[in-house]
Amino acid sequence: MGKKLILKASAGTGKTYRLSLEYIASLMEGIDFKDILVMTFTKKATAEIKERILKFLKEICESEEKRVEIEKNLQNIYGDVFSFEIYKVKKIYKNIVENKDKLKIYTIDSFTNTIFKKAIAPYLKIYSYEIVDEEENRKILIRTFEKLFENREDFNLFKSFLEDNSEKDMDRYVELIRNIINQRWKMILLGKNLEKKEPLDYKPALPILEKQEEILKEIAGIKGKPFDELVKKDYKGYFSSKDKEEYLKENYNIFLKDKFWSGVKVKSKKGDIDSQLEDLNYLYVEFKDNLGREMYNRLVIPYEEKLLQTIEKIYTIYDEIKFREKRFTHTDISNYTFKYLEEKELGFIDENGLTEEFFEIIDGRLRSVFIDEFQDTSILQWRILKNILDKSENIICVGDEKQSIYGWRGGEKKLFENLAQIIDGEEEELDTCFRSKKNIVEYTNEVFRDIADKSVDVYPPNCDWKFNSVGYRESEESGFIKLLTKEEEREALEVMIDEIEKNFSTNYSGIGILARTKKTLERIAFSLGERGIPYTLESDTSIIESRGIGGIYALISWLVKKDFLSLLDFLRSDLVNISAPTLKEIIKKRDEVESYLYSDGSIDIEEDIFSTLKDIYINYTNHCGETEFLTYEMLLRIGIGNRFQNDEDTLNIFGFYKLLKEYRYFNDFLIEYEENNQKEKFKKISAGSSNTISLMTIHKSKGLEFDTLFYFIPSKPRNSGDKGMEFYFEMDKNYSQVKSYLITDNKFNNILESVEEIDYLEEKRLKWEHEEINNLYVALTRPKNNIFVVVEKIEDIENSNFATLLKNRDRGEVILNKVEKEDNLKGIEKILDEPYIRKNKEKLLREIKEGYEKNRKYKVIAKNLSEKQKEKIQEIVKKYKITRNIVQFDRSIERTYYKPEIYKNLVGFIGYTNSSNAYKIGVFGLERQYERYLKEKILERQNIYTKNRGMKLPFSKENIKVSLNGKNLHTTIDSDIQFILNDEVRKKFISSGSEEAYGIIMDPNNGKVLATSYYTIFKNRALRNPIFQNQFEPGSIFKPIIVASALDAGLVSKYTKFDIGDGKITKYRHTIKEASRNTKGVLTTEEVLKKSSNVGMVMIGDKFTNQEFEEYLKKFGFYDKTGIDFPGEIKPYTIPYKRWDGLKKSTMSFGQGIAVTPIQMITAFSALVNGGILYEPRLVEKITDENGIVVRRNPATQVRRVISEKLSNEMRDMLEKVVSDGTAKRGEVPGYKVGGKTGTAQLSTKGGYLKENYLSSFIGFFPVEKPKYVVLVMFLKPKGETVFEKFGGATAAPVFGEIVKRITKTKNILSENISSLSQVKNFENGYKEELKDILMPDLKDLNPKDVIQIFKNSGIEVKVKGTGLVKEQYPKAGESLQDVKEIRIVLK
Repeated sequence: MGKKLILKASAGTGKTYRLSLEYIASLMEGIDFKDILVMTFTKKATAEIKERILKFLKEICESEEKRVEIEKNLQNIYGDVFSFEIYKVKKIYKNIVENKDKLKIYTIDSFTNTIFKKAIAPYLKIYSYEIVDEEENRKILIRTFEKLFENREDFNLFKSFLEDNSEKDMDRYVELIRNIINQRWKMILLGKNLEKKEPLDYKPALPILEKQEEILKEIAGIKGKPFDELVKKDYKGYFSSKDKEEYLKENYNIFLKDKFWSGVKVKSKKGDIDSQLEDLNYLYVEFKDNLGREMYNRLVIPYEEKLLQTIEKIYTIYDEIKFREKRFTHTDISNYTFKYLEEKELGFIDENGLTEEFFEIIDGRLRSVFIDEFQDTSILQWRILKNILDKSENIICVGDEKQSIYGWRGGEKKLFENLAQIIDGEEEELDTCFRSKKNIVEYTNEVFRDIADKSVDVYPPNCDWKFNSVGYRESEESGFIKLLTKEEEREALEVMIDEIEKNFSTNYSGIGILARTKKTLERIAFSLGERGIPYTLESDTSIIESRGIGGIYALISWLVKKDFLSLLDFLRSDLVNISAPTLKEIIKKRDEVESYLYSDGSIDIEEDIFSTLKDIYINYTNHCGETEFLTYEMLLRIGIGNRFQNDEDTLNIFGFYKLLKEYRYFNDFLIEYEENNQKEKFKKISAGSSNTISLMTIHKSKGLEFDTLFYFIPSKPRNSGDKGMEFYFEMDKNYSQVKSYLITDNKFNNILESVEEIDYLEEKRLKWEHEEINNLYVALTRPKNNIFVVVEKIEDIENSNFATLLKNRDRGEVILNKVEKEDNLKGIEKILDEPYIRKNKEKLLREIKEGYEKNRKYKVIAKNLSEKQKEKIQEIVKKYKITRNIVQFDRSIERTYYKPEIYKNLVGFIGYTNSSNAYKIGVFGLERQYERYLKEKILERQNIYTKNRGMKLPFSKENIKVSLNGKNLHTTIDSDIQFILNDEVRKKFISSGSEEAYGIIMDPNNGKVLATSYYTIFKNRALRNPIFQNQFEPGSIFKPIIVASALDAGLVSKYTKFDIGDGKITKYRHTIKEASRNTKGVLTTEEVLKKSSNVGMVMIGDKFTNQEFEEYLKKFGFYDKTGIDFPGEIKPYTIPYKRWDGLKKSTMSFGQGIAVTPIQMITAFSALVNGGILYEPRLVEKITDENGIVVRRNPATQVRRVISEKLSNEMRDMLEKVVSDGTAKRGEVPGYKVGGKTGTAQLSTKGGYLKENYLSSFIGFFPVEKPKYVVLVMFLKPKGETVFEKFGGATAAPVFGEIVKRITKTKNILSENISSLSQVKNFENGYKEELKDILMPDLKDLNPKDVIQIFKNSGIEVKVKGTGLVKEQYPKAGESLQDVKEIRIVLK
């Protein structure tokens, strides 16, 4: 017997090389190549091994040097006695070359197919068949379902396995059938050994729960709290239910998930309930165990029994269709091969294993079997291969359990880990990495040694993740490692792309970007495309999902079907970007719109768009929907080519154009796409070439290597949890017998977790976590020279297995390809030959070479170049692929801003950065946010022609270098309102002696920011805008949010009373006081807000549970950024409620202990008063090109409804009273109804709160009935002779009042009194009953003609003195007009 060797080969240690050597050794032992079987998992790997074996044989025959090298390597394995007999090698080589088709080098799937085709299929009377993929097989799964559906009894049984029993949801049924088919091998292994599950022993759970209830009531008595207050919200229904046992059975999941009492409220203090708590927790463990056992018997066992009854029926139907149509997947072939191979009728296996008849059928006995990538072998594949291995002389299995990443498709890592014991073989480890440079190897050793060491403590015994360090080959260069994370103004993705441009610009070959999912890669691809960086992305994404094409598809769908929803999809698409309000109007006017489009109606909304659509529709109908006559015009009229211009956009638009032209009618295209959208021709096209960055998933990268790798770890998505059927399966250590199995559903996971002896879920979790580490290992071992690890969100990994990546292990210098270095230097030498480079060429070249080697900064080689000279150098750069950051052009670009002193903190500015390649780019503010729209672009385009008639496509340009001007931003800022806000904030900032002042005005009905203002006494704060980037504890302006939340939750009403006593309350040894000594006694909710009672707010806050309180904060947006289109917005400072101390909720109730930015505060407050809708705020309304064409719209975006419209109306009424009769009286505006709230927040430091240092603020809105403006003004550390002069009511409220007065004048907003006066109609004979409740309006700054017009129906005479506008008036504003016969106005 030969050898049985298990080679454990870490990444890059030369396993393909070693396997090829072993193949040569088998040949030298006299084994015929037809008796050697090599198997691996991919076609690429089989091709590599075949190529390497033939290369070795050729080199042995033709090169003495290579022969000696290969012979020496084999002697290292087999000893010095090994040597080549050249004549023998030449004979073997000739034989193999002449009979290449008889080389047995297969993928495991293709080898299994060979057995099926030659041995199994004839037995089944199948003499020809087709192999189909999973997508094609779906049609057979659907027919299986339909056949099952014919038998009502079978179908009803099958239907019960789904949570959603809707018969319309066919996908759910088909997916379950797919799962059952894929798990079939387990049923084959089980055979007839399906034993009925024995029920578990258990005690009734209800009495145990009742004992816990008694103990909790005892605790409630000790604590002096109502029992109901100690019970969590989700469990209260049980204690009030009539049939508790039934309630427990129906709601078992919540009881198994967690304890029913509040851990926060049931805490021991000085040992007062220690014994009760101990009993409570002990009983809960017992209760959970017994409830789980009972539910296992009641639900899990019957589920499995019913499913087993249905499974065989499904297999029978499926097989009937398969054998009739003779169309099989690789999974089918493996299942049938395994099932029938051991059939006695075939005679392929007897008591001694595989028979001679079997080997005759597969063309010879297999004396040597080599299996590569063994760690990915499934149990099913192993059971097929095991019979062959038992009859082989030499067995070599190569793999690396650290690279086992295919568990989701059956790969069994433990099989390889234990293979030496299973086949009684020897293990050998390949421990030198030949792929990666020293620093890379040392880095991966450190990272995975760290993970392995920690896994010993984290995982159960013998379940740790194992790792042995590897060595490396010495070389001149050491390799480069760098960790990239989010920086202050830049997201991690942007940082990564900057790094690519900085180090590798114009030479992208050999660079790979890996990520776990295609979705992440598509996001990266989009960002690369925006920067003009070429990439290749293998994608299954439909071409319809490409930019612009989705809109065209919707347009075609509308043309063909006259479907109004498709029309709306087109208008909503990125081609048109119709705003939400306009879309609502179109829906309301549907009849008018369709009348215009389909007949002779008229339209008064978006006339340009609908006029174009009507023309297209007429053309469509005139030519009977033929693509020949409309495709080109449609693309041209819609302007898709002008709108989307990066390389990938152009490729996909042109590809879609060609695709449409394949069909005579648009309807034909729609029908085929809707039925077969998975076809290759409908896939998105990637902009690939040799000089591109390769984007791929980790699974796709397996077996590949890159010169430079960027591994991108995205922020963690929410895990929705596994759903559907699970088939758990445990085998003995030799994988020969089934130890246990369980067929269940993931909805029963809480039951399985609660039963101690059932550990399937724990095993599943361990496998998943190990596979995640393996994915990381595969990713980090792909690079040869450079590795950049990119972490999008540090918080997501800092407490995970991946936390070790955050350690600072940066080292080395970036290695550029040698070809790249040579091209760079050749290109530079060519540039120096240009006549306008007047410096000494030899000296300059020497200095550049020295600087290049030592990574020095730039050398100026020429100044004052003309555009023609610059273009010449750029041609050389392109020809020699000179890295862009090596040759740079420094040009002066300046921008002139309108009123920079007002807008500078919003607009920002441009400047140079490390990655800007000598061009000024946006580095702050809107300049940075919209950099890609504002900057100039130099593009080169070539014409693309259609196949017929040589017609140019509408988006083509013919070999022209075009300078594209930057786009124009249209902001939401109202210049009049901006001037008013700035002026009033500045005046108070100076007069109050504040350190800083902030102001912002928003339209609450759509999120438009109408004005912002910022003043500071500090210098060098140019790169921050506190409106979006500074956090403050808001103080009392936060109180309306909490009051509204309590009202919405039904915890209080406007009239709920609170006894605040003498204005003090103690919470967790902290005394909370009122700001005013006059605030005491009994207050209603409305009065709490009106008087700004801190104690009252604490009492309102006490009505919430911590979780409820947090949920409302989240609804109002206080746990996330608003999404404002300004770079660097920071999140609010909030922490999860589970980490709150006892005081947290109380202080947050009156605006302390939470920190928000002004934009977050005004956005939430706007939702409070606008009818209850939270909008995403925005600064830019649209972007247009130089011709005024809109290239992007930022429509109003509704985030969510936070409170009802009715409650919003009530809040406006309450806040109006705060101004008219509460703490905010100084914010009143005579003649106008305004609402608002003052705030005076103490400033916090590490040691507590500063005394007499405040953030004084006011947030208000007007008009009250239908708010158009929300105003927030804030003053940091205002000075005053008394402490009350520093309060929000004294400092900020008057500023609000002045702002409102000036806006009403500027925008001609009539006051309540003027509006009332204009409606007076019944004045007669001096009778003025209608005037008795009307006050004198404020007429200041009005035109006298307007004043006369206002009073024309009132019977009051207007006397005018002077010229100009009104400066004085009698009676004064606010006085009653009853019995007034004349008014006097003085003009100046």
